[in-house]
Amino acid sequence: MNIQYFIFAIIITLILFLVAMWIQKTTKIFIWNYIAGFSAMISYLFLDVTTNYIDLHYKTLKIQNPDALLWFLTTNKIWIIIVIYFIFLILFYKSRLFEIQVQWFLKKFFWYLFLPFLTVINLLFTMLLLINWPTVLTYDGYVKAVNNFHITNYLLLNFFNLIPFIIIFVPIFVLIIFLEIHIKLPVLKKKPKEWKKEEENVEHTGD
Repeated sequence: MNIQYFIFAIIITLILFLVAMWIQKTTKIFIWNYIAGFSAMISYLFLDVTTNYIDLHYKTLKIQNPDALLWFLTTNKIWIIIVIYFIFLILFYKSRLFEIQVQWFLKKFFWYLFLPFLTVINLLFTMLLLINWPTVLTYDGYVKAVNNFHITNYLLLNFFNLIPFIIIFVPIFVLIIFLEIHIKLPVLKKKPKEWKKEEENVEHTGD
């Protein structure tokens, strides 16, 4: 099976799956993906520190075959990072730290219309980031990462070309969706009739 059609099938499946999950659950995946992805990227440093520590202190740690362990950690680094990412994502999703409620009907409509699509883009870019870190954060690195899929389909190619621009505007879009600004203007209250009568009596007394 051509890899580009496999990618296309994954995208459609994810979108339909997220649509079926409705707004609240999809929103949790959307938000927690950022934190899980960041946590997984930090794990690159953790693995480097771990391998360096094992290399220097394997006698103290009493590791019988340090070369085999170091080879495993170095060779399978990307897969280890992806496993850590999914563990973080599942744990964060199960937590109750964020319970988001979208009340306004118009917000629900736009959120339900765009959120699954944006979440899929978010997940795909996170995978590219974890696999190609940190080269994918440059334009040339991103283009090389996309070219590795050997995509020739026009729609799918344009979709991946637009992902960097969409990722940039996603936080702004989320802010607009969830931002609620309440502006209170000063209200000029009418004086009660009793106050007016008292003021008139004071004026008459003064005369």
